[in-house]
Amino acid sequence: MASVFLSYARDDSERARSVALALTRAGHSVWWDRHIKGGTQYSKEIEKALKRAEAVVVLWSERSIDSAWVRDEAAAGRDSGRLVPVLLDAVAPPLGFGQYQSIDLSGSRGRRRLATLDHLAETISGFAEANPALHEAAPKPPVPKPQIYRSRGFIFLLIAAFLSMGAFGAWRMLGRGHESPTVKVAAADHSQATLRLARDLTVMLGSLQSVKDKSMRLLDNGGKTSVGADLIFEASANSRQPEASLVLYSGNDRTILWARDFKPPSGNPSDLKQQLTHTAGRVLDCALDTFGSDGKRLKPQTRALYLNGCAQFAELIGTNTTRVIPLFLKVTEEAPWFEPGWAKLLLAETSITGWPFVAQDLTTDRRIRQHIKQARSLNPRLAEAALAEINLLPSTSLVERTKLIDQALAAEPDNATLLASRSKLHVSVGLWNNAVQDSKRASQLEPLSPAFRHAYISVLAHAGQLEAAFAELEKAERLWPGASNMIDARFRLHIFYGNPREALRLLRTGATDFPFSIEPVLTTKIDPSAVNLARARDLVRFSLRQNISNPTGPVQGYADFGIEDELYSVLDPLIHTDPEVFAVLFRPTFRKFRSDTRFIQLAARFGLVNYWKKTSKWPDFCLAPELPYDCKIEAAKINLN
Repeated sequence: MASVFLSYARDDSERARSVALALTRAGHSVWWDRHIKGGTQYSKEIEKALKRAEAVVVLWSERSIDSAWVRDEAAAGRDSGRLVPVLLDAVAPPLGFGQYQSIDLSGSRGRRRLATLDHLAETISGFAEANPALHEAAPKPPVPKPQIYRSRGFIFLLIAAFLSMGAFGAWRMLGRGHESPTVKVAAADHSQATLRLARDLTVMLGSLQSVKDKSMRLLDNGGKTSVGADLIFEASANSRQPEASLVLYSGNDRTILWARDFKPPSGNPSDLKQQLTHTAGRVLDCALDTFGSDGKRLKPQTRALYLNGCAQFAELIGTNTTRVIPLFLKVTEEAPWFEPGWAKLLLAETSITGWPFVAQDLTTDRRIRQHIKQARSLNPRLAEAALAEINLLPSTSLVERTKLIDQALAAEPDNATLLASRSKLHVSVGLWNNAVQDSKRASQLEPLSPAFRHAYISVLAHAGQLEAAFAELEKAERLWPGASNMIDARFRLHIFYGNPREALRLLRTGATDFPFSIEPVLTTKIDPSAVNLARARDLVRFSLRQNISNPTGPVQGYADFGIEDELYSVLDPLIHTDPEVFAVLFRPTFRKFRSDTRFIQLAARFGLVNYWKKTSKWPDFCLAPELPYDCKIEAAKINLN
């Protein structure tokens, strides 16, 4: 990847913006002069940026061919062998540049334009590879003013495995002297939609500032760009449809650090706002990672790789994360001293354990073990190293998992990913009160994360704290009104514990999806007649046979419709396939199921009794006064050898 100087005529700024965003998404570091002030400093900034660049991309258009500035910048690129000419319009380049083959964007539309932009990005990569001396000879960028601790974590939340994605280093950093890095949000234009988006983003990022004490200072200057800052978000909104773009600039030299266009598949404006603000929070944390207290800085292209990897990983949580592994591998190769790069790499490599798209057994992958060792050599107490080790353990190694995560949290008690992971572990062993405390703290530390908030609502509900769950949902809905995942959260609360009529209404409006046909189940909850009960029971039995890979919903149905006893004959193969199924049995609707001493025997077969004994952490249901037996006495009767 390369550092790029983008030359264009001022009147072509919007077209130049699209090129800059495309190159940034491809991993290049792009400098353009959109935010440089006029006056004597103008030419000095341009001159410094030109000297630093590995490629000079000149956008020839009907306007730029007559621009003395563009011709001078093009000449600098030509004379140093770094010129990459691009045609925005069907024009002939000025005298002295006609002999250079131009990349033609003038007639490109749709997929053809995307292919041409990809070709441009590849051409620039070729410049960097063919001329490595250019980068070595270029003056190093000045050391940034902010000074921040390098120990950090990760903001990615993994709903399915709670690995997730977040950079915890943001709130563990000290600023320069007694100051923190400054951040501001600017509007790309003066349209009402853009100004409103910039204001909303400022408010949302303000919630991060209030939680992450001393990690940053957010400047609110009404969307103007005149006030200096270390990092600048520039927002742009489409007033006609739910589309927006976000660009993060370095306040030091106005280089584009990261850029992204947003267009939610749902077409829901609330989803757009949620996605944009959540991603901005993730990228901001990662950008703060790149300020080093020891004066070390990532090369521009390495920094671009890191930020793009962070943003992509945030969107891939719970799915196949393998495509971001090469990005973080490259970061660690180019900057082996950069601790956050190792942190992201470890989570990217180990977050895919147990997923069907992973053919190999990652627990035997020596490369991952070596990466953990290298990361620990930088920071023996790195949270992500502990999480990686946990993810490589068998799901039945509950005691070992608890020990690792407790040790990591002793070092980093406010690490949201660690707290979310321990919450999930507590759920799997029946410690609901502990799970609620950890999940609550994790969501407080990550106020812009819908996944953390959704997880907290779910934990509250399944812990039997339904009133608190609905209260948290209402808070989230005020933050993201009308967002699809908030509608889905309300739907699921009503399915399990709320009003089945409301759940049925949401289902019939198409506002949500569910993994198996739920309408007969809801109909039966509304009218539990003998006919409806028989039909619902047949449905959950059938669904359990057909949904072995995702059996939690059907298993819940056995308790909802009074056929829990049948579970003893079908649970064994399910839990061997997916040990997390056992967590469903700790929900409030399974009180009757747990009142049978056979439940303790079942728990012993899957290692839970051994866990409870070794840790002295007995599940919450054992303290219930209505339980007809003593958990410890029943456990003592079982031979665990």
